[in-house]
Amino acid sequence: MPGLALRIKGSTEKFYWQAAALDGVPGEPRHLDRTSLHLDRNEGALLAIEFGGTVAGFSRLALGAWRYTAEFDTVDEVDLHGDAVRARGNRGF
Repeated sequence: MPGLALRIKGSTEKFYWQAAALDGVPGEPRHLDRTSLHLDRNEGALLAIEFGGTVAGFSRLALGAWRYTAEFDTVDEVDLHGDAVRARGNRGF
C-alpha cells in the first residue's frame, strides 16, 4: 500500500545528512482491497535520520537511527492469557 512520507536531505563537500518521517501503517488495514490515504494518531510514525560522509579513507561511512512511535504487539512476549504484550517506542541505530 502507498503511504505518506516526508524526506529532507542536505550535504556539504564531504558530509551528508537526511531525515524522513513515514506513515506508520500505510493504506487502510481494515480495507485491504482499496488504495487510500489514512492517517491515524494511534498508528504512529516511523522516523529515521542518517549522517555520513567520506571519513578516514572510507568511500562512505554512515550512522543512522530510527524510531517507531506507536504501540505494537511484541513478537516475543505474551501475557497470562497468551495475548501479545503491547510495547511502545521501538527504536534502534
